[in-house]
Amino acid sequence: MSYPQPDANEAAVNGANFFRLNTPLVSPGDIYESEQGAHAFAIGPKSDVARVTIVYWDDNKGASEPRTFMTSTEISPERALVGLVVAKNQEASYQPADRPGRILFYVSDLYDDRYRPEDADPVEGNFLRVIPQLDVIQYFQPVNSLTPGRDDKTFYFQVIPPPVAPFDTDPTYVILPYFGRKYAFIEMTNWDSVAPVTIKIIGTNYAITNDFLVGPTPIHQETVLLTPTVLAASGGQVIKLVRASIEGMFDALVISVTGVGGRTPLKIVMSDNPL
Repeated sequence: MSYPQPDANEAAVNGANFFRLNTPLVSPGDIYESEQGAHAFAIGPKSDVARVTIVYWDDNKGASEPRTFMTSTEISPERALVGLVVAKNQEASYQPADRPGRILFYVSDLYDDRYRPEDADPVEGNFLRVIPQLDVIQYFQPVNSLTPGRDDKTFYFQVIPPPVAPFDTDPTYVILPYFGRKYAFIEMTNWDSVAPVTIKIIGTNYAITNDFLVGPTPIHQETVLLTPTVLAASGGQVIKLVRASIEGMFDALVISVTGVGGRTPLKIVMSDNPL
């Protein structure tokens, strides 16, 4: 995770009505904590991550085995947590770890920061990875209701760089966080490359376990959304609309591009709102 860890204390001490945990997701195991109680939690508008687990103190969890005093709930763009949540800092501890009963946040969505598409070279390759953004809002004042939601997100790539020799005939992979978006509009144009450019689009769902029969790399589920399609030199264009109701819901979108040698503007617009 990013250091120093984002801290809700300063916002609370300065009289703010909320604290915003808005940070890149450095690793899939990031856990954040807050010493401040809250009246509500919601996914922030800039979040790539869709599902976040909130862990908090619960006296009822000490009445029977296992006595962890810990309970959790999940928030998403469609669901906020509204209600008083108390942070236990020094006076009580989660069991059996004996850790302070502060409020904890962690990402429920699966994420692999080392993911390589199945057809990628096992060693080499050119990968443009967009790091997912985690955006969670913690409210210090009572709220009657919340309507959370993620903003639409747009990515622009003016030029897709090719891999260096001797791997310059391999694809360049643009890997984008998607995490359950309802649709994506993808447009690419081969403006002035002297040769045709080939584009392929993949939807990826990250795996939980490794398949050691084929190596130590997790085997993720990949769905080909656009088979290799040639963009003619100097003006060839492709437009693809990915819809969750048809193709499925994915953790990542992968745009594989081969043969780039000039301006190949790529635009991707993602939305939680169905068409």
